[in-house]
Amino acid sequence: MYTMDARVRYSELDATGHLSTVGLMNFLQDAAIFHCEDVGRSVASLAEDGFAWYVLTWDIKIHALPQLSDRVHVRTWVPAMRGLVCNRFAQIVDDEGNVLVDATSTWVFFDVERGRAIRIPDEETTYFADEFEGTAVRKGRRSFKPQADGVTTEPVTVGVQHIDTNFHVNNAQYIRIAREVVAEAAHAGLVPAELAKATRALPLNLAVEYRNMARLDDVLTPTIYQEGDGVVVSLDLPDKVSAVVRFERI
Repeated sequence: MYTMDARVRYSELDATGHLSTVGLMNFLQDAAIFHCEDVGRSVASLAEDGFAWYVLTWDIKIHALPQLSDRVHVRTWVPAMRGLVCNRFAQIVDDEGNVLVDATSTWVFFDVERGRAIRIPDEETTYFADEFEGTAVRKGRRSFKPQADGVTTEPVTVGVQHIDTNFHVNNAQYIRIAREVVAEAAHAGLVPAELAKATRALPLNLAVEYRNMARLDDVLTPTIYQEGDGVVVSLDLPDKVSAVVRFERI
């Protein structure tokens, strides 16, 4: 298990004074990256070899969110690497050991030159050989299939602020876009205000499926769907889905 110690900065807060969802995602992402760096398989070394780890899904259960200056500890581990994908588990806990966030994510090993995911090489597993077994947040996943018509809103053009070192939209930015789209649609009266509240409810299940990369200047068309007590946002490229973000009250 790898642990990243952190303190919530003012710049990471949302309007409620708590760690923002994007800030939370950055904690989880940064801990995963630092973990790889510390076991000797850095982002730079992967890039030199023509590889990268790309995330496919996030399943996150948010029990509570820390506030300004709170000290938190982000724990992450990789229990196994087999075949084409690996799971990564994570928790954010406070100084008293209370679990604020449980998360599981699914990653693929990507051959950059060939432009596709490949079977995880045996040598990559050696970097995480000392990890212990963990348990997933959820058993299996639900791939979103619309059960009713959604509300399509104004397109979003991918800007430089959305792009990371892999030259596509960073996984946390999809969540930012989805939440902003719902808030703006509710403000304009296009969807019920309750849907915007659902994106900020606590406790909250947050799930993301990344399907096709969006790059600089791509245009994403958001469609908002109500699903039970939650809301789903599909962010679509012209001919395919880029990502689906689900906010679900617990």
